[in-house]
Amino acid sequence: MIGADDLSRIWAGPRAVLTGHDPYDPTSWVATATGLGTQVPDTAVFIYPPWVTVPLLPLGLLPLPVASALWLVASLVAAIIAMRAALHALLPGRARDHALVAVTLLLSWVGLLTLIIGQWGYLLTAALFIAILALHRGRPVVAGFAALAFLAKPQLFFFTAVAFAVHALWPRPGEKAPPRDGAIAVGVAGGAALALVAVGWLVLPSWWPTWFEIVGAQQTRPFSDTVAGLFAALFGAGAVPLAWLAVAALAVVALTFHPRGDAWLPVWTALSIVGAPYTNSYDQILLIVPVVLAAGALHARSPRASRRVLWAGCAVLLIVTPLMYEVAVIRHSETFGAVVSLSIFAIVTGSLWRYRREPARLSP
Repeated sequence: MIGADDLSRIWAGPRAVLTGHDPYDPTSWVATATGLGTQVPDTAVFIYPPWVTVPLLPLGLLPLPVASALWLVASLVAAIIAMRAALHALLPGRARDHALVAVTLLLSWVGLLTLIIGQWGYLLTAALFIAILALHRGRPVVAGFAALAFLAKPQLFFFTAVAFAVHALWPRPGEKAPPRDGAIAVGVAGGAALALVAVGWLVLPSWWPTWFEIVGAQQTRPFSDTVAGLFAALFGAGAVPLAWLAVAALAVVALTFHPRGDAWLPVWTALSIVGAPYTNSYDQILLIVPVVLAAGALHARSPRASRRVLWAGCAVLLIVTPLMYEVAVIRHSETFGAVVSLSIFAIVTGSLWRYRREPARLSP
């Protein structure tokens, strides 16, 4: 797959910069990328903005086969370590459940797809778990820098980022001021994000507005496995505004959960994939995070309910995602794939509904 996978596309941007090419020049990008030995791009400029390109410059220094191997190993190691830490913290002593999550992470269709094509899913899953666990363990600087990874695919983390900040800053019971650790985490994440965007913009100013006009316009069309794509496929293009109303209604449901409660982040991290304006099926590996968080929130309250939500969520990822892939192959479209994210949101939200106003058990 080297040269024909998504990692090759990711590598091509920083490699182009290091070889003196402009990855945001629509008149030359296709020739530049193919000249570097990658597949023909599906956008006229590099698909990621400069705040992703610049941090990846060290990857561009490496030959593509070496970069691919490094990306694969680093992604797997990061995901496995972060998942193991999450399981031991949230679901201690439940070996069979740990095994099920491991199988889901690595052998579900979305997990295999992430692995095969070199996508971001494992790294982003690790970053999300680290950010949440570090915040709860009183390590706000680590939490803030881990949350910086949300910039790699910001469309997947809009609700997650806002919910993370609200959770971190919401006063504890009996207090009026935001917790100091939460303020530090949000400050570090926000400050580092602004700095990274500024540096990327200064190094590669040609990205604006070309990238926004080309990539942004393409990725907001309702053709991927989003709620908008699902509504357009079922009811026609005129139903797209109704899709966003549906997402807004789900957000209202999520707002009924207490920001300091253990149920807050599972619900909002699931909703973040549901409400993303652009996704692909491999991005659904991130849904393993709200499933594990929901099971962890229920662990001390009801072990049986905890196991039910974990097994139901993993069943969706293990069984439904390959079925959705078969449907996508038959239809030549992934627009029905939003069924997966909607199902996970329903499972997580339904399992935690009765505890939506309870105080947190994880937060210090």
